[in-house]
Parts: sequence; C-alpha cells; structure tokens
Amino acid sequence: MSLFSTESFVKVRPGENDGFLPAHAWKLLSHPSKEIRLLTLHPGSGDDAILFSIQTAPLFEAPDYQALSYTWGDPLARVSIYLIDNIHAKSDLLVHEIRVTQNLKWALQDLRSTRSKITLWIDALCINQSDQKERTQQIQVMGLIYRKATSVCVWLGPDNNKIDLAIWLFEQAIRGRASGGTGSQVHGDNTHKLGEVDWEALTEFFSRSWWSRIWVVQEVMYAKTVTLICDFMQLEQHKRQYYKDPNDFLRPGAGSTMANKTIDHIPRLPLEKLLWMFRYRQATDVRDKIYALIDLAKKPVPLQPDYNLSVKEVYCQLAKTLMRKYIPADILAITHNESTPKLKELPSWTPDWAAHNNTVSLSKAVSPLQDDTPNFHADDGITRSAVWEQCGPLRSFVKGRLAASADRDEPLHALTMRGTLIGGIDVLGLDRESTHTQTENSYLYQASPSRGMPQRSTFPSKHVLQSWKSLISDHATYEPTGEASDDAFWATISVKEPDTSQYTTKSEIRTKFMTWCNDLEEEEDVSINENGVIFQLDVTKAPEESTPVDSTAVEAPFTPLLSSLMAELRGWRFALTSQTYYCLVPNITHEKDIICVPFGSSTPFVLRPILEHATPSPMNIPSLDNGRQYELIGRCYVHGFMNGEAMEMLESVLDQVQDIYQEQGMAAARGAVDSEVYSFTLI
Repeated sequence: MSLFSTESFVKVRPGENDGFLPAHAWKLLSHPSKEIRLLTLHPGSGDDAILFSIQTAPLFEAPDYQALSYTWGDPLARVSIYLIDNIHAKSDLLVHEIRVTQNLKWALQDLRSTRSKITLWIDALCINQSDQKERTQQIQVMGLIYRKATSVCVWLGPDNNKIDLAIWLFEQAIRGRASGGTGSQVHGDNTHKLGEVDWEALTEFFSRSWWSRIWVVQEVMYAKTVTLICDFMQLEQHKRQYYKDPNDFLRPGAGSTMANKTIDHIPRLPLEKLLWMFRYRQATDVRDKIYALIDLAKKPVPLQPDYNLSVKEVYCQLAKTLMRKYIPADILAITHNESTPKLKELPSWTPDWAAHNNTVSLSKAVSPLQDDTPNFHADDGITRSAVWEQCGPLRSFVKGRLAASADRDEPLHALTMRGTLIGGIDVLGLDRESTHTQTENSYLYQASPSRGMPQRSTFPSKHVLQSWKSLISDHATYEPTGEASDDAFWATISVKEPDTSQYTTKSEIRTKFMTWCNDLEEEEDVSINENGVIFQLDVTKAPEESTPVDSTAVEAPFTPLLSSLMAELRGWRFALTSQTYYCLVPNITHEKDIICVPFGSSTPFVLRPILEHATPSPMNIPSLDNGRQYELIGRCYVHGFMNGEAMEMLESVLDQVQDIYQEQGMAAARGAVDSEVYSFTLI
C-alpha cells in the first residue's frame, strides 16, 4: 500500500532540508519583490500524510489565497510533510520529504479539506529561508502579501478541553463589543457572567504563544478578514475587529469586550512609539522586533529589512536615524533598563528592542515614548531655529553646534552627542536594591517564620530614606533654587509622584514627612518588614541577637506613603554632585560619573567615562582623538536643572555672540560658543 492515500505510485526523496524547500524542487523567484510562491494543500484527513505543491505567481495578479498566521514552535521538533514535485516529474510522481516544525504540521492538518485543494501563503514554506537576499526582499512586501490575501487564518495551537469554551466566550465578546458592561461579563446575544471556569479557559486561550508574536500585529492589521483556528474549530471575524492586546481583555475593570482595545483603535504612530507599545512581543530573529513594525509607522523610515545586516548594525542604524531625523535625544531614555540585560553586542546608547523592556521612567508624566507632553524641559528648546537665527553671521556655525548629535563620520558603535555639563557625582545614597546583600551586621533584617530569627530583607526600609536624608543634614538652603534643603530633598525624591491621596495638601505631606525623617535620628534602630513585624536592631550585633519588639511600641504613620514612595523609586537612588546638587539617579550610577544635558533632551543623563582620564571638553578639541568616550548609564533628575537652567550660560553667550564677533572677531566668537558646548562620544 502507498504511503499516501491520494497517490498510487510515488518516489519519495528523503528529507535533507529542515525548514525550507530544496532548491531543486521549486522555481526560483525571478523578481522576489514582485512575485510570490503559493502553496496548494492537497485534500486529506486524520493521519493521512500532508501533501502539498508549490507554484509561483505575480503578487498583483495572484489567484485567491489565504495567509497563515501561526507560531513556528520548537525548531528542533521536526516532523515530515511531503512536497509533490510538479516541475521535474516525468512519469512516476516525485515527492520530497520536508522536515517542518510540529506546529506547522498541526496547522496544515487543521486547515486542509477532505475534498478540495486549498491555496495558502505560509512564510516558512513560501520563502526560501536559507536565501538571505530573497528573505529580505519578501519581508519588504510582507504587508502587501497579507493585504492581498482573501483571509488571514490564525492558528492558535492544538485543541484542549477548554478551547471550545474560550472561543465561544471570545465570540460573544466580539458580538457585543459595543454593548459596554463590566470586566466580569461578556455580551453577545445575552449577557453572560464570567465564572471561575470561564476565566480559566480565557486565561489559557490568551496564554497561547501566538498572542505574543511581534509579526501578528502586522498580519492582523492588514487582514481583510480573520479566521481563528484551533483544531477543527473556526471563528470568522470582520476585518481587524478584535485584536490589540489580550491582556486588556483579562484585566479586571477593563470592560467586558475589546471595544476600546481593538487594532482599529491603534492610530498610525511613529515607529519609536510602536516599538515601545509592542516591546513585549517576541521574535525568533531579534531583528524582526524592528522589521515587523516598519511598515506600520506613521512616518516613512529610511530603513528596509535586510538580513545581511547584523543585529548591531540594524539596532544602531535605527537609533541614529530616529535621533538625527525624527526625534530628539530622549530616545536615549529607554536604554535605562534595570530588569533585563542588553544584547551583549549593543553599545550602551542603543535601545535594546529585543529585551522585554521594563525601563524605569523618571516620572509618570515624562516617558517620551508614551506621553507627548513631558513636564521637563532641561534643554530649554535650545535647538529651535529662533535660537541660532539671532546669531547673525554665526548662524550656520551656531546651528551646527546646537545639533543634538554630531553629523560626522564616526564608527557604527559610536554616537557623538552635544550638550552642556552639569557636574560629576560626588556622593551616592544607599542603594535600596542591594541593602539585602550587605554585611552580617547590617540593620536590615526581617522575620523568618520557619527559623524564628531575622533574615536579610529586600523589603524597602525607612533606613534607605534615613541614609539619604543624612547626606544633607548639615544643609540649610539649597543654593540652586534658594529653597530650604528639606523642601528640595522632598521635591527630589517625590518626583516619581507617590500616592498621596490620603493627605490634604502637598505641603502637609512634606511637613509630616520631614518631621518623620528628623524623628528617625532620635528613635531606637528599628525595622519594619512587609508583614508589619517590627524588630529592634543593633548594627553592632549579629542577626540572631536582634529581637522582635511590640508593634504598638513604634508608630509608623507613613507606612502607606513610604510603601508607595519606595515602590516608585525602584531602580533609583539619591545622590549629590560635587556642587551639592540634589539628584535622583539610576541605581547603577557610580561616584565620578558625570551628568550632562544633551541638546534635544527633556532631562539630564548620567554618563560614565570609559577611561580614567576621560573628561568632557569643549567642541574646539577633537573628542575621539583624546579618548573621551562614555558609557550611557541613564536619565536622571537634578533638582533646579530640569527647565533650562543648565543652558543659562550658553544662552548668555549666544545673546552676546554678535557683540563678541564685532569687537574681537570670528575666532573669538566661535571660541566663546565652544567654551559652553561639550561633546560626548558614547559607545
């Protein structure tokens, strides 16, 4: 009996090609940017072998086809399907064994008909994945391929005993998407209150790997219709009716449907905002974290998918393009990422879009990729045309000097920024993220119910704030603003806006907080763990000598505020510059790091000299030659320097530059500007 139920005589060529078709089995694309391959899936059922054939077609004149959207799955788990060679077969039927992922075989089994052939486009089989040139050209027209498809078939994975309920609930939600309601209901023909079994089914449904793929954003957005497929269940939907982020569907209070969460409601956004919005999506090739979204961007970006470029080349080129042509230096802000390590090959200044980026923002109102109205303006708009247009014969020179980044022939890994210098880090406050790794005599311990003795604590302690406050204990006035030092300290550490809803006014909060901080100095050394257990601690004693005290003996009036404050300060620490400016800096900051304000940036940044002798210097000294190279640490807050104050000296020089030119000549005028403009070569 034949291996194949649909053919009587075959010659099977064993599979030697994992994941792509053998070169001798199909026709090469004459014009990969204008031509596609289509797959004809032959009829079958059950355990019948998967049979298919391949033909080419002009993209704009292709017959009707469906495009498959799925996850490739484990690349090592390979199974066999069979390509019918229509090109070279003379007499007997020639069949090639093709090794594909298990997911693809399951998807083809669910898609095929028992009676008729089906025409499909599937990336793994219709693009020669081993040909970098073809792959690049086909990816560049991927959006068009999905637009031209009659339908996009979304294969969600194999069936289980919960999928039928989940799809039914999903269908009800889509049908009732305009009916409103609560997060515990879905609305279709009738209101259905979600129970525990329903939530379990939906959670499993939306936990499937398809929902996390980066390419599905484009695939669904461009679809004319979408068909969800899971085993033999199918659910057809109108164009882009349902999908943005499944997590919104499950969040309590988010609404019973995806009415306000659909991809129809995603406006055309700049590429950097799309990258930020979908940063949690996954891709097998990390270059696809960018390539999958380029075609969706509001503004055309001069970057086309090219798999001949390395990851480093793609990420660096995109970052430089965004900074020099579209957005200011605030793109650097997203490089401060404490929870996920960067790709090793990327420079410090290059955003790592491959990471599940949990970047710590400086303020709830100032993430340039989330909010169009940041509440800081550290560079005071110094790069705007009105600034350099007033400089008379030095207009062109000043315009060039005020560019956010130097337009120069520099190595790919380097980015030369321009800006002004605030100062160097002189003193760092306690790092709250590492207090639990201090010595055995550390005063930060908590109870261990199982052992009955204090253990190291990762819970934020009042001792962190106490140590920060002690750095300014001898300050009466904060010189840059003329405020009382206590006011400046509170303004610095509360820039992240902790929850203060229980208090009447901000001044009341500050007054009570500072009173509490001052009282700490006179209290016995105590620590409160997350369970409210209070320990009287002695930094001179070993952990086992620390003893619990009655919780009623120590008043903790600010526990809710402190919890909120320290939660918002995760990833940050208090610091002083050599001029005693109050700062909030990334917790990986070191002493002797420097703080600058790049032109085009809404906030200052912390930089770390690569060489011990490296110091920033004026533009009239070549920076690369003198080894002034820096690692970008992250953005920071410097009290009194968030609204253009760091630009005052430069602005003063620019106001006088024409007078200097007339009195002392061009060289003197240029020198005066260069004395206030610094270059920082980031690597």
